Amino acid sequence: MSKVRVLYLDTQFQTYIADLEMTGLLEAEVTTLDREDFVVPGGYKESQLGKDFAARATPDTYDLVVIGNNRASGYAYARQLIAEMRDRTLIVWNDYTPGDEEGYVDLGFSHFCSRRDQVGVLLGMLDEQVEFANPEDDTPENRDIVRLVRERVRSDKSTDSSLEEVATELGLELPRLVH
Repeated sequence: MSKVRVLYLDTQFQTYIADLEMTGLLEAEVTTLDREDFVVPGGYKESQLGKDFAARATPDTYDLVVIGNNRASGYAYARQLIAEMRDRTLIVWNDYTPGDEEGYVDLGFSHFCSRRDQVGVLLGMLDEQVEFANPEDDTPENRDIVRLVRERVRSDKSTDSSLEEVATELGLELPRLVH
């Protein structure tokens, strides 16, 4: 089981992180703030602590970042992230509709969804971050193998099999990955 480091700048992380861990593919190490850091009576606020966490986020410290739009207060955190973290960041809404993301796209973000869809989107983002032990193995075919094997593990929640074991069951050779 892989460990994924998540900076979660939204108010509703517990349910979604538990759902992410229930896939059996990973264990989440989560950094988040208390609800009181985000919420004020009748609305949301920008948290200085949240902005500080976002400003310090690097690929060495976090694999993924989740930002809640929360009536546009999420822009404060998004603006603090360095460019290298923006393709690792998911912006979530209660009910996302295409067009909601315009300001975020201008800042260089490309992953958006409703909160209810975030587990699948986060898993897809992790698939994009595959790192092969041998750089020569980084081919479209091998990325497809990794994606297929991960999807099989996700779909069979009753299995405790590793990615390597599932690949063998499928008759596929899984290239060595950096974990």
